Amino acid sequence: MISNRNVLKEIVKFGKKEYREKKPSNVKVLRIKDETIFIKGEPFKRVSIAKSSHPHYLVMVEYDKDLRIYFFSKSGLLLGGENFDKTSKLVNTIKKNTVKEYSIP
Repeated sequence: MISNRNVLKEIVKFGKKEYREKKPSNVKVLRIKDETIFIKGEPFKRVSIAKSSHPHYLVMVEYDKDLRIYFFSKSGLLLGGENFDKTSKLVNTIKKNTVKEYSIP
């Protein structure tokens, strides 16, 4: 089994290759935040249960008017890619639900 650090290195390598070959304005490697589904304890959290989402990593390739987002599993397997129109609502939703792991310009 590959460690999380090595998986992230491979995904960053994929992002660098995309940047070098396709010349977008920028490329970001993002990790999707876990969703908290249960919290027990007042006033401080004692028990917290979180659910992780299936695509664990995203590679967001930004062009002038559109985005290409690649989805990766927790083990680093490419699940697919999809094109989206670049809207502020979509960018804000992605920014709110992810953590930036790596960015190229």
